[in-house]
Amino acid sequence: MKIIIEFNENERSNVLSFLSAGNSGAGVVLESAPVVETQAPEPTLAGFDAQGLPWDERIHSSSKKFTREGNWARRRNVADDVVAQVESELQNAKTIVSLDDEPYFCADVAVEVPTPPAAEAEVEVAVPTPPAATYSQVESLITEQVGLDPTGTFGKLQPVLTKFGLASLADLQATDAALIADVYDALVGVFNDRATA
Repeated sequence: MKIIIEFNENERSNVLSFLSAGNSGAGVVLESAPVVETQAPEPTLAGFDAQGLPWDERIHSSSKKFTREGNWARRRNVADDVVAQVESELQNAKTIVSLDDEPYFCADVAVEVPTPPAAEAEVEVAVPTPPAATYSQVESLITEQVGLDPTGTFGKLQPVLTKFGLASLADLQATDAALIADVYDALVGVFNDRATA
């Protein structure tokens, strides 16, 4: 009977040292043959073996190591028919590549993508305009201003009235509401030392 055991260079040195130390090696013949360390080929995509299969805990070793052929090492005590079924599932799975180039697998699943809600139409919101100033508000404004500046108030009042074609406050009282509001706004500007544009 002939048994052939292959050693790497380090193991071969240990065996030779063991035998040269006087240990019995009756019938043992050591042939010097070149030892070629074979490394499993790297899969083309991270997480895939040479067959293009991703690692699956049902059939592959938890160490996630590869065989010399570059395939995932099989898990112990898994029936061949189970391995064939899982490998078939993995072959039929669809690859989805994410933005970070990490592959993910999923089974054929119908995914219903909800329809986004329709864009809301722009709604114009009417901003209420403040009510137009009344003649009584003009009188209150002038009375308040007289209390603050008794001598300068009437000097500021007459140019505003003239600008709107009015000779006096009595003429303003007899006009329409729009003109009263315009005179009020102009008086507010003048009394606040703003130009009467």
